[in-house]
Amino acid sequence: ANTLLEGTPSQGVELRAQQPGGPEVTYDAQPDEVAEAESVAARILRLRQQGREAAEIAVLFRINAQSEAFEEALSARGIPYVVRGAQRFFDRPEVREAVTRIRGAARSGEGQDVLETVRGTLAGMGWTPEAPTARGQTRDRWESWQALVSQAEAFAAESDGHDLGAFVDDLDRRANEQHAPVAEGVTLATFHAAKGLEWDSVFLVGLQDGTLPIT
Repeated sequence: ANTLLEGTPSQGVELRAQQPGGPEVTYDAQPDEVAEAESVAARILRLRQQGREAAEIAVLFRINAQSEAFEEALSARGIPYVVRGAQRFFDRPEVREAVTRIRGAARSGEGQDVLETVRGTLAGMGWTPEAPTARGQTRDRWESWQALVSQAEAFAAESDGHDLGAFVDDLDRRANEQHAPVAEGVTLATFHAAKGLEWDSVFLVGLQDGTLPIT
C-alpha cells in the first residue's frame, strides 16, 4: 500500500505492520481450473491432517461461479466447506433452471449428444459462446452457465458424449455431495466477500489474465 500511494495525493501516512511478517507467498501453476482445484484440495487435506482447523482455511476467487470446481474437489475428499456471501453453485437460480431443462431433455429424448444439448439448452436461456461485456448479475449468470458447459465438455471427453441421462446423473451426484450440511468448514469466498476477514491459510486461485482483473 505504501508503494502504491507513494508520490500521489492520497499519500498521507506511512502504514506500519503491527505484527511480524508471515511466511512468504508461494506460487503453484496449473494447466486448468480442475487441476488447480484438485491441487488446492489436496494441500488443504494435508493441512487438516496436520491439525489445521477447517475454519482457519480459505479459498478466495474473483467471481462466485469459480466456486464449483473447489466445491467438487473438497466434497470428493470429505472436507467440509462453507460458501460465504453467495449460494452454493447448484443452489443458484440460473443453475437450478438449467439443470431442470437439461433433465427434461434427457427424459423426453429430445437430444442425446451431451455437449450439443447443453449448449442448445443454455443458449435458450441467454448463454452465448462469448462472455458478455456487461458486469454484475449478467456476467455472474453467464459464468454459471459457462461452468455447466465446461462440465459437459469434460463429461463428453471422458465418455462417448451421447448419454445425456448419465450426465444428468453426474450433475445430481455433484449437487447431493455439495449439499451436505456442515457446522464449520473451509471458507470459499470472493475477494470482495473476504474484506476484513482473516485466516491462517489462504489460497488465492484463478490468478490469470482475463480473470483477474475480470475482462
